[in-house]
Amino acid sequence: GGSHSASSASEANAPSGHRPVHRSESARTAAVEAEPEADVDIVENTGRWTMEEHNMFLDGLKVHGKGWKQIAQMIKTRTVVQIRTHAQKYFQKLSKAQQNGNHTEVTM
Repeated sequence: GGSHSASSASEANAPSGHRPVHRSESARTAAVEAEPEADVDIVENTGRWTMEEHNMFLDGLKVHGKGWKQIAQMIKTRTVVQIRTHAQKYFQKLSKAQQNGNHTEVTM
């Protein structure tokens, strides 16, 4: 008898390696259409004062005292009204801080 070696070629079913999914990098550049008046570099700010503005305000206080108009000319992004309001809040915080014995720089 001839030994019939039936070597069944077992197909190596290797699990297909997890390929990194290449997300189609469609970085959606939102086409913001430039408005005609976008060239005006002075934009009035509303809401929170930035550190920059607050520092200018402090400088203005040193130089002009309560001359809000002069300070407004320094801080192009704020109106006289906004500066006056900011000053009132600032002075309130200052006096509170002094009552609490905090002689540290008051930040807005």
